[in-house]
Amino acid sequence: MRKRLYILLFAVILIAFTGCTGKNNTGSDEQNITQEVGEIKIEESHSNDYAYMFGIEEFKSEDQELSYDGNPVKVHCYIDNQGKDLSIGIYLFIDGQMHQYREEDTGIEGYSHVFNVVENTREVYEISFVPDKGKKGDKLTLRFLYVLNPETKPDKAVYNYGHDTNMNQILPIKLNMLTDSESQSDNTYQYVNSVEMSQEEYDARVYDSRGNYRNTLKNIDFVLKNEEGEEIKNYIESNQDKVKFIIEGCGGGNEEYNLTAFINGVNVNYKDFNAIFEIKDGKYITKKEFIIDLSQLDKEKYNLGEYNSLFILAVPKSEKITSLSCRIRVITLVTGN
Repeated sequence: MRKRLYILLFAVILIAFTGCTGKNNTGSDEQNITQEVGEIKIEESHSNDYAYMFGIEEFKSEDQELSYDGNPVKVHCYIDNQGKDLSIGIYLFIDGQMHQYREEDTGIEGYSHVFNVVENTREVYEISFVPDKGKKGDKLTLRFLYVLNPETKPDKAVYNYGHDTNMNQILPIKLNMLTDSESQSDNTYQYVNSVEMSQEEYDARVYDSRGNYRNTLKNIDFVLKNEEGEEIKNYIESNQDKVKFIIEGCGGGNEEYNLTAFINGVNVNYKDFNAIFEIKDGKYITKKEFIIDLSQLDKEKYNLGEYNSLFILAVPKSEKITSLSCRIRVITLVTGN
């Protein structure tokens, strides 16, 4: 019998997904996560500081779809907090691209929304959106990502984030387009092709320093590096308002991932940071240098200070449930202000 797909309800004890590298590098205990087609099982961690469930009220089975008929699409996101006070950033992506939505209670519309939930409380938030792409007959892919305490700011370069900014997700939901979208997005994303790995690159990605398997290339793996090609594990400093780093991705199945950067929980505009990574099976790697010009960012909007958090979300374009979204390592961004 086919296993029931838990789209609606994920029991989250502390964290569900620590990122695609499978490493948190914060000194905290991590969970073992078993992912199967049609089901995600989450094992308990050693601590129970955060315990919450989340989902979309309207979805009771994997066969349900949303439809766009020319009116705003409405859904009800819930957060059932069974632990201490927390905040959750809920981010919506359509075919891998971040999409804005409206909070019906407040009338606030935008890309980054953060909801505060006190302990032992269940909150439901009605949201609405109008797709900015798609023609009649299309079936788009919606992905809702939930990030724990996304606005957490460090107070030093080497900072222990604990479980803050860890990402959880709802498996993809289909959006049936009954009519054309009235507003078509003009966002232009850089497409980055994969290339065949050198033997040195292959050895570095597959084996660790002791010669043990790091990644068999069956699972997607993103790595953040500095200009010298060294993996960034804790922090990166800006140079004359410019922040430079390299992202490399490999492993997993054939897929395209949209990359979106977040500073202190707020997404960086696609004009300042964007890419679509082609990921291919086998010994292929995709890599690109990114430059974020901090002088072009609104300091108040991003709450910029001397120390800031930076993380990147990589979201699949397709509807395959075996292709999971990834949070690429959270690091401290030092501006020197």
